[in-house]
Amino acid sequence: MKLTTVFNARLFALSLLALTFVPLTMSSPALATTGTLFITLDSTLTEDHVGDIVVAANGVTLDCDNHTVTGPGSGTGILLNERTGVTVKNCNVSGFTDGFVLRDSFENTLEGNTADDNDGVGILLDNSSGNLIGGSAPGEGNTANLNAVPTEDFPERCCGSGIRLFNGSNNNTLTNNTANGNHQGIGVFDSNNNTLTGNTANNNRFIGFHLRVNSGNVLYSNTASGNGAGFSLVDSNSNSLSRNTFNGNTSQGIQMVRSSNNTLQVNTVSDNGLFGINVTNTGDTKEGFLTGPADGNTFEDNLVAGNGSVGMIFQGANNNTLQGNAVEGNGDGILLIDSNGNTLKRNRATNNNEGGFRLDSSNGNILLGNTANNNRFGIMLSSANGNKLVRNTANNNEAGFFLFKSNENILVRNNACDNPTFDAGQTESTGNIFVRNDFCTTSGIP
Repeated sequence: MKLTTVFNARLFALSLLALTFVPLTMSSPALATTGTLFITLDSTLTEDHVGDIVVAANGVTLDCDNHTVTGPGSGTGILLNERTGVTVKNCNVSGFTDGFVLRDSFENTLEGNTADDNDGVGILLDNSSGNLIGGSAPGEGNTANLNAVPTEDFPERCCGSGIRLFNGSNNNTLTNNTANGNHQGIGVFDSNNNTLTGNTANNNRFIGFHLRVNSGNVLYSNTASGNGAGFSLVDSNSNSLSRNTFNGNTSQGIQMVRSSNNTLQVNTVSDNGLFGINVTNTGDTKEGFLTGPADGNTFEDNLVAGNGSVGMIFQGANNNTLQGNAVEGNGDGILLIDSNGNTLKRNRATNNNEGGFRLDSSNGNILLGNTANNNRFGIMLSSANGNKLVRNTANNNEAGFFLFKSNENILVRNNACDNPTFDAGQTESTGNIFVRNDFCTTSGIP
């Protein structure tokens, strides 16, 4: 926008002398280049600014026109405190503790901004709800890269994020943002009912997407690659993840700790160093290891492939549902440890280096209509009692079905052939019931 107001030269010179202390209330373009710039009207930067910017009115637009806003290594770059209806766009903010901060602010928009190389957080929402961070049109997404990363000049940097929502920041929408190369990519803490769509969090040192102590968040079509872990859900319930991609992370694609009643559908979780999906009732905290429920989650139609140790592992996780998942080319396919009452239906565990399905010390589970082909062994129960296996298939493994120290299980109408060691066998196991199965060869089964 062109400047339409003609300024008295003398007054303009005086205003520059007091720039750090006096808020600017002029219409665009904004003229300050150093100090604290207060925005109270629609404003457009015409050159780079050294210092912070405070949006001091509601319903205004700040357009930095792709100019930089540079700080001294501390403070906040652009601050919205108790603001509503504000739009901030096309600002490149670096060199602060936090790049953009929305505090107690509602229904604002950040679009097309960059928050790189800050000491703490690139974009921070504190008790701020109903905001739009990014957008669906080209160029509306924000970029928050290389924040809280130790450097030779700042070796003490640690533990910040590219984008962070916390302290009751609810009902926000994050769309098409990029948070790469930070300590942590995008974090949502103690904040509910947010929607994250089309965001990218790659090559962060710790976690790509980290949700802790929250519920009702929706993640759709996001990508996390090359992080320590792709996605972490801790003490969080009733969240939804669908059509996301978590691949090539150092430790695991998805980690769920003490989290229940979440739904994961049609995600791709591949080529992670250890686990594809890791669900556990125990995790480390500042107070030590804590245990809590990891129950009632649903995993449906996910592709879990090429992970180094286990495709899907459940530890102390009960009453979960796994349905229609393809678990291929991992170390182990699906592994249950001390996990009871789970239902596994129509999953495919193929070409895994060890087991297709493995139940260790896990009781009362139901396996219905699953396929376990071309693994080392198809379906194995070890110290696992009272499980029901119905209409499962295990072909072309070294061994098909194997029960070891496992008692009172029921196997009905299962099929196993072309497993060279045996198609079905049991050792040190009693009270198991075999009904109308089609096993080409057996060992230890009366």
